[in-house]
Amino acid sequence: MTGATPFVDFYSWTGSRVVLAGGATAATSMMIATALAVPLSTTDSTPLPVQCVREILEQGTSRVGDTLDVIRRAEYMNVLGALQILASLPDDEDFYVGPVAKAEGEHALSLLYMFDLDAPKVSSHDSESVVFSWERGEAKYYLSVGDGGASFIRSTPDERGIVGHAQLDEAAIVGVLRLAGDHVGGSERVTG
Repeated sequence: MTGATPFVDFYSWTGSRVVLAGGATAATSMMIATALAVPLSTTDSTPLPVQCVREILEQGTSRVGDTLDVIRRAEYMNVLGALQILASLPDDEDFYVGPVAKAEGEHALSLLYMFDLDAPKVSSHDSESVVFSWERGEAKYYLSVGDGGASFIRSTPDERGIVGHAQLDEAAIVGVLRLAGDHVGGSERVTG
């Protein structure tokens, strides 16, 4: 395909369930009615066009008056701001994030928000990848996003390894995000 960038829609709405690419479904109680699209490829160095995470965060995922969601949105907006700062650094800086990595990072950030994970910290591994991280006790968890994919990594004092991996444009990303949610939790899982 020359001159055009193909897109894959991840979500379509049917009643109270989301139909994911590949036919899998998920409950929509904490998701928003916004379709996301990720380009499968690009032939030049322009950023991959993705829906702006700011629009998703401004819409929220729950009913008006949900204090936890307001706080979580503010935390995610701070992460988005940090990602934008990394992308605005001179390209010879250590923490610089290139335009493609920024777009993929924004897309992954919107998915993390939609799947109700606690807001992560953000950094760069190199100019071509964005790393989201969480600490839980002695364990550290990372979602490394780059080259169109995402790897969820768990690191403890005794072991380190990839727990799950998927391309951002495949339905399998849902499984990786659910796995991340099981490990790092989110506002829906707050008790007491």
